[in-house]
Formats: sequence, C-alpha cells, structure tokens
Amino acid sequence: MDIYSEKYDAYTVRFYKYSNIQEKPLWTLYLMNEIDLPILNNERQILFSSSKSKLHSLVAHSPLAITKIEDNGFECNPCEAVLLLSNGGIDEKSTILNCLNTFIDFLNAIQVPIKNDDYQNIKKCADFLTFNNNIDEMFEVEELDKKSIISFIECGIDTIMNSSIIYED
Repeated sequence: MDIYSEKYDAYTVRFYKYSNIQEKPLWTLYLMNEIDLPILNNERQILFSSSKSKLHSLVAHSPLAITKIEDNGFECNPCEAVLLLSNGGIDEKSTILNCLNTFIDFLNAIQVPIKNDDYQNIKKCADFLTFNNNIDEMFEVEELDKKSIISFIECGIDTIMNSSIIYED
C-alpha cells in the first residue's frame, strides 16, 4: 500500500509510558484506515513530548495528504490497562481496548508478528470489551489467558518505546 497516494483523516493519540498522574503524555498521530496506521519515520513511530501543536507542524511538513486531525481524547495508558486487568471491575474509559488496538495497529505497521495463540486471546478480549466493559464478566464468559494479555501489553510498551523517535522540547 502506498500511503502517499491517498488522503487521510488522522486522530491524536495521547500515550502514557507510566501511570503517574502527573506524567505528561507523549503525542502522536494515527491515520484512519481499515487498519489505523501510526505515522512512521524509517519504521519508527514519531512521538512528541510537548503538545499536540507539534503534530500540526509535522503534518504541514509531511508528504502525507492529511485532510483533518481529530482530537477525540483517545488515550493509550498501558499501565492503567494492566492494573484494570489485574484488579477487575469496570473499564469505564475503554482503557484496555484502546491499549490493545493501539498496540496491534503499531505492531502491524512495523511488521512485528504476533503469535497466533496470543492474537486470538487478544482479539477475544478486544471483541468482548467493544460491547461490554465489565472485566470480571469477560474472564467469566470468555476463556482468556489473563497473563498473556498482560504480557502482550507489557511487551507492547517496550516495543513502542524502543521503536519510536521522541522529540523533546
């Protein structure tokens, strides 16, 4: 697929490395497509430590045809997702689902394979959480391996951080 021959809408993603409430998020853009695509530079995701205004500068100087940028409050907070999976309860902000989808899209974009058993487990989890945010019920109804989902998220943090360029102020 030649991403330079199409026009895209994009959305901002606030990515938190840690669960510290006072942590400032890293910002990036994902292109809306059948499979959402992170913006990459030499197979590395571009993250900004300052603010989403830097993303608009990136778009202005990019060869990509981005028609608009939506800021719909999308967050990827892997540490919060692991806490929710470990403790159970209700995932009111779709934290787990957002995290899983972000990691899957990113790993697909940089062509890192996901083992089939892990992918099926993650897909079941994401499918359930798309329509029901009760984590305890998910583990009662679905036959899911909680440890493999948590491991996927923990490895996803490392993969994203090791495969990103972070522009600091």
